[in-house]
Amino acid sequence: MPFDIRRISIPDFLRTDVAGVFDFEATKFLLSDIVESTFRSGIKRVLVDVRAARPAHIDVADIYTLAMHLMLLGFDRAHKLAILNDPADDFDRGKLFEQCAVRQGMNVAAFRDFDAALEWLNEESS
Repeated sequence: MPFDIRRISIPDFLRTDVAGVFDFEATKFLLSDIVESTFRSGIKRVLVDVRAARPAHIDVADIYTLAMHLMLLGFDRAHKLAILNDPADDFDRGKLFEQCAVRQGMNVAAFRDFDAALEWLNEESS
């Protein structure tokens, strides 16, 4: 019987779970709330689990605008945002958001695996 035992030491992080249908305005509000929470708590690592959410009418331009919104709110290289998603269609909005945010110098990554997201959050930023 093979098994693997590991001790995982992870720093504090904020987690939010999103369910139901979300759109551009709801996502913009969520990002604002996340950044405000990081500033208020001093915790700069965030996990957003959107696996139970269904997007409605969020296109490529909206995703770019949301990444720029995150940057304008003050989310910088000192912060880390892991997006845990399971796209319901061929358009992986989480991965596209990651690419847009990374191009703007932010630490954002999209994952489909919870453990991989936690591991990334635990890594020291370069």
